[in-house]
Amino acid sequence: MAKKSNIKEFKEKIKNITNSEYSLIGEYFNSRTKVEILHKKCGYKHEVTPNAFLRGSRCPRCSGKMKKNTEIFKKEVFDLVGDEYEVLGEYVYCSTKIRMKHNKCRYEYKVKPIVFLRGVRCSKCAGVLKKTTGQFKKEVSNLVGDEYEVLGEYINANTKIRMKHNKCGCEYEVIPNAFLRGNRCPKCSGKMKKNTKIFKQEVFDLVGNEYIVLGEYITTDTKIKMKHNKCGCEYEVAPATFLHNHRCPNCFGKMKKTTGQFKKEVSNLVGDSRRSSNQDYGTGRGF
Repeated sequence: MAKKSNIKEFKEKIKNITNSEYSLIGEYFNSRTKVEILHKKCGYKHEVTPNAFLRGSRCPRCSGKMKKNTEIFKKEVFDLVGDEYEVLGEYVYCSTKIRMKHNKCRYEYKVKPIVFLRGVRCSKCAGVLKKTTGQFKKEVSNLVGDEYEVLGEYINANTKIRMKHNKCGCEYEVIPNAFLRGNRCPKCSGKMKKNTKIFKQEVFDLVGNEYIVLGEYITTDTKIKMKHNKCGCEYEVAPATFLHNHRCPNCFGKMKKTTGQFKKEVSNLVGDSRRSSNQDYGTGRGF
């Protein structure tokens, strides 16, 4: 326990050097152990070592050296807007979002403390509330009725969302803002990038089940593997060529001949005559 004389002396020094602006409210131990001091002007209580205080260390709130906390931020909010807004979260940093409540409309949202203090208020009342999937669906319905269906989840105005054109069944992705500006089904507008599924449909529309697409579509001039179900022939052809009525090379006599096929043709023509001739020559050499 500190001597009464030391406590009295420290109190007198506080009074004299600050013109009674500060007072000791905590228990004094020694010059190096923190004590609680009251700043009468702002009513803020803080702890400081007696030595530091006598060297000039003053109220951290008034000197701007105080680390902000939830209590301080709440006071800043109240000084700005009174009871109109309520701080629901805990203050971390000036740029870390904190949960707020606008008591007039009851809307709860998150905002950076520094942004709020600069004058940015309730996003709902300001008309800048983030759009939801439900809101986007309503906008689509108001524009096109049931012709289009929203399949994906709305993220923002410039992130693609999955849509379905109910008239043709085409599913595709589009930027929400682009759709609202009039961008519609790429299949029906002729702007859809062709893929294997689309090419298969084109083949079926032309020849039914007579041909099967075995490969993956890359471009209109990159060959793709096909199968002619009538003869079983598998071959490669450029999609554009097939769609221009070029069909199975085997059935149309355009198939490239293989070594095996040529051997078979030779065999059909001359049979075993070559082998028999060799055997005869071998017998002749015996005479």
